[in-house]
Amino acid sequence: MHISQTRSGNDVVYQVKAFDQVEDGANLLQSAKKIFGDKFDAFQTINSDEQKREKLRSEVLASYVKKNGLSATFYQDYGWPAKKIGE
Repeated sequence: MHISQTRSGNDVVYQVKAFDQVEDGANLLQSAKKIFGDKFDAFQTINSDEQKREKLRSEVLASYVKKNGLSATFYQDYGWPAKKIGE
């Protein structure tokens, strides 16, 4: 993700400017190495374990919801059933 940071009064505001996505198939590893650089091993550790990846994703969402006082309790990927945040 490419993010910009600005100030609005006393608040810091972050805005996503662009998003780099790894390629599919045979080009996945090469594109991931280019995107993640020295953090490639961390990407591989999380990306290669679906259960660990989904648990971390849910925990990050739960933290974001709590920090921002949101009432969201579920998240959903397109075409998949909704999942409870924090589980």
